[in-house]
Amino acid sequence: MDTDALVALGRVVGVHGIHGVVKMWFYSGNAPAGLRERSALRFRLDGGEMALFTASEISTQGRHCLLRLEQVDDRDAAQALVGAEMVVTRSELPDPEPDAYYWADLIGLTVFTEDGGCLGRLVEIVETGSNDVYRVRGEQREVLVPALVSVVRRVDLESGRMWVDLPEGL
Repeated sequence: MDTDALVALGRVVGVHGIHGVVKMWFYSGNAPAGLRERSALRFRLDGGEMALFTASEISTQGRHCLLRLEQVDDRDAAQALVGAEMVVTRSELPDPEPDAYYWADLIGLTVFTEDGGCLGRLVEIVETGSNDVYRVRGEQREVLVPALVSVVRRVDLESGRMWVDLPEGL
């Protein structure tokens, strides 16, 4: 695994107020544990270029995180960041717990059924509240796979594959 590869943690989805506060949505559903005031933050902008900011205030609003960035002082500057992703290098992330995976590691895996049939590629992970759902896109159709231990039988990040035992009807 490339430890210098960038992993996206979340995306700026809007602005809050007139003083340059950005509204973040984190892909994991939660702000990263290490996110603190005075944290140096790296954003990948829409054009792919990188920008560094410093968090001066952090708060929550429902499922979103509100960030005031020292270098952003008005609504227009904040609006220019909508769509930008907060990123870290892989080496900055703690190792996941056993049998747990970062979303960035799962997206792109080729998904197979237990009998060897290829369902396609995992293209998105959707939070539903009770459990995540993997959206797998194949050549002929798309399948929504519940991210449950009883369904996801094996994940092999080295080979880029996942095996699932689909419930009846999927």
